[in-house]
Amino acid sequence: MNLPEKMKFLRKSIGLNQTEFGRKLGLTQSAVVHIEKGKTMELSESTKILLELRFGVNISFLESDSDDTEKLFINDSVINEPTPRYCLYEDCIDKDKRIKELEEMIKSINKLTSTI
Repeated sequence: MNLPEKMKFLRKSIGLNQTEFGRKLGLTQSAVVHIEKGKTMELSESTKILLELRFGVNISFLESDSDDTEKLFINDSVINEPTPRYCLYEDCIDKDKRIKELEEMIKSINKLTSTI
């Protein structure tokens, strides 16, 4: 299973359409289509972080050649169960706060790149 197949499998397994999935990752529906069709073969670091934080995705598996979809999630219980805290570097911070910060960062990057 390659990255496009894994991303499509992931999106469908969590029950989101391309637009909803993209919104949660700071991507457009078009960007999700490009990833799922293999036109984009590498994910940005911010997308990887949001995949891990929002959905509990095992990024190592996502980037591997493995077909074992049972390894897609770090922990099955992550889906639909909010994790109260997320540790980043030495500081523990609120997961939702970190997600909001990353979303704002992605918006800023998108604004900057759209003006270039």
